[in-house]
Amino acid sequence: MGAEVGKTLRIMTVRTGEGGKSIPRTTVFTVKGIVSSGYHELDSMWCITTFDSGRRILGSGAYRYLVVKVEDPYKGASEAAYSISWELGNGFAVYTWKQLQRAQYSSYESTRQMLL
Repeated sequence: MGAEVGKTLRIMTVRTGEGGKSIPRTTVFTVKGIVSSGYHELDSMWCITTFDSGRRILGSGAYRYLVVKVEDPYKGASEAAYSISWELGNGFAVYTWKQLQRAQYSSYESTRQMLL
């Protein structure tokens, strides 16, 4: 994307209007920070925004995720997920990145092991 802190990005979303007609919409955001998972392919697919901004541009029917960064994702992710799940209670599902992207993670882990 060529994103840099302080620069603006235009994100295009498409919503479905009456009669199934696609309506494009462009929203301008200012980059506040850069987050890296360490995997370029994964990083290039994500754009993280505030809940209110996401709801405004995607509507109420979009999936909502709360992304939590842990210091050591290889050791602390499961414990953090359990703790967050306990605090949230019923009505919420908490998953680690490994659980959500199992096939992709397996591919990354195999590549990482081969490189090491």
